Amino acid sequence: MTIVNQIKKGLLGYQPIFFPNGIITGTGLQFFGNLRSMRGFGGTDVTPLSEQDTPNKGAPFGVKVNSFNFNRGQLGNLYIPPELASGLDLNSEFYYCIDESELWHFSRYNIVLLQMYQYFASETMEIAKGSNIILNSMLEIGANTCLFPLAFSELGLNECHGTDIVDYSDVVNLLSEMKQSKITFHHMKDDSEATWRQLPKVDLVWSYAVLLHQSNPLAHLTRLASLAKKAIFVMTLCDPDDWKSHDDMAIRYLSANSYYNADFPNCFDVTIVSPALIKYSLHRLGFSKVVEVPHPEFELLDETSQQDLKYWLKKHCFFIAFREDQRDERALDDYSISAERNPYRGDNVLVHSGYHNNIVLSKSRYYIVPHGTPFAGNGMDIHLVSFANMTNTMTYFHDLETERYPQPLLIRSLNKHNIIRYKDQYYFCPHGKNIVFSDPDELCKLSALNSLEKWDALLPLIGGEDGIAVLEGIVVDFLEGVCITRNKNGEFSTIQLEAMNSNGAQAITEASTSLNDLVKAISVRKLMDSLCKIPESGDTLYDDDRFQIRRLGSSEFSVQCAVTRTTISTHQSLEEAWVMLFSKDNY
Repeated sequence: MTIVNQIKKGLLGYQPIFFPNGIITGTGLQFFGNLRSMRGFGGTDVTPLSEQDTPNKGAPFGVKVNSFNFNRGQLGNLYIPPELASGLDLNSEFYYCIDESELWHFSRYNIVLLQMYQYFASETMEIAKGSNIILNSMLEIGANTCLFPLAFSELGLNECHGTDIVDYSDVVNLLSEMKQSKITFHHMKDDSEATWRQLPKVDLVWSYAVLLHQSNPLAHLTRLASLAKKAIFVMTLCDPDDWKSHDDMAIRYLSANSYYNADFPNCFDVTIVSPALIKYSLHRLGFSKVVEVPHPEFELLDETSQQDLKYWLKKHCFFIAFREDQRDERALDDYSISAERNPYRGDNVLVHSGYHNNIVLSKSRYYIVPHGTPFAGNGMDIHLVSFANMTNTMTYFHDLETERYPQPLLIRSLNKHNIIRYKDQYYFCPHGKNIVFSDPDELCKLSALNSLEKWDALLPLIGGEDGIAVLEGIVVDFLEGVCITRNKNGEFSTIQLEAMNSNGAQAITEASTSLNDLVKAISVRKLMDSLCKIPESGDTLYDDDRFQIRRLGSSEFSVQCAVTRTTISTHQSLEEAWVMLFSKDNY
């Protein structure tokens, strides 16, 4: 797995991230382009300067500072150094790659977005401190790649969590390693009460630009409050000046199905709640003190962009609310609500794979499809059970007899062994051995992987079936060319298969009592290796007629004068180098 793989899966491109190999992601151009368009200035492409024009101070030669690329309808952008991958190959429905001519503006606006994450985290900590509230843990709902949990971790919170309906766990693990922070990601498979109950209860629950995507925002607020021991942060579109009065408690619906696939009445996803109704709701949910977080200002923005940002900030509310008494537990209110935000779009999309059945989305319905059953996906599969929302589908799915009491299935017969699938594992079973699959002790004695493809990749590397007996322990996983085994004492070890000699001697590189820790370490190491790759053209990540950003190592960067090649400053991250480049003191 590489960074490029994560980009292709649509997991990178929205939140502003500066990777040490020069890759930059973020929705900065869209964000500020939207604001300029809303204020009547329009969003235009980068315009080359004519020979008679003079380059703007603070912008690279050849680009007008008041103009930048804004691609309507897409969520974010990517900058990929051409030495690492072709940008054209990575364009998608949601993100597109920019070129060198847009890099200056792209980086600056994403630096500002990154500073916004850091500002609201630090300001919240200051407000809590001033209210004599000690925060030790937090959870962000709709966290994407968890930049807010990372910001709180850097501020000293011991326990930081993020959750989303999309599984960003690989990217979050990578960012945690890059930032030397410990973030726990929780994947929400749906918006059901059972899924919410599995989330941790923490001191601070964080909700940033999520409430406006809810058809039932008050029910969503209730669920947020059910996880908050001490405090809750809510940022959402409010339009404070557009209501009849400051006491007006109302909800306004603007659009449907702009972002997520859902049927009525859960189809609304641009929902404006009045400030008075939010504050009233927070009080009813047990938060006695509600504080409005002051708006930030950023020196890196030009005057027009500062006005754009102030326009946006005025339309949103930023509330931090505190409980008078800490609550260890709070049951979810007894209400029924279908999944409102579902990440799956399109036809014939495999949404969930079970023991004997799959859930497939087609024509806005979720079908229960038994393994091996043909599926046309044209809306004519009337013989299959289907539902309009994911929550009801999952409830029915988990109550199926075949899912509650799965049976072992012969998948492949080899010379001396069978590969038998039971539940979600593929077991390596010797011929003639009667295995009681309902007995966990028997299953623990068998090598098992979670896909047939892994067995097809592993067996040739160890010399076929007999190679399993040579390995020191039971095979429990195989990824990135590394085999993980478990010994009789329950300890897990990683074996670099390419390092095995002709006699089968094994190179055990890591050991742990936690399988999850080893799997995470292998995945993160592979991603980190891809970040440390130095482009073939050298270590220059940005270059104009005045300044350069150069990489001195995997985690050190310098800003240099392009003419004299003298070093102006050195930094521990790429974003810090860009901040230095944008600093007004340098121009």
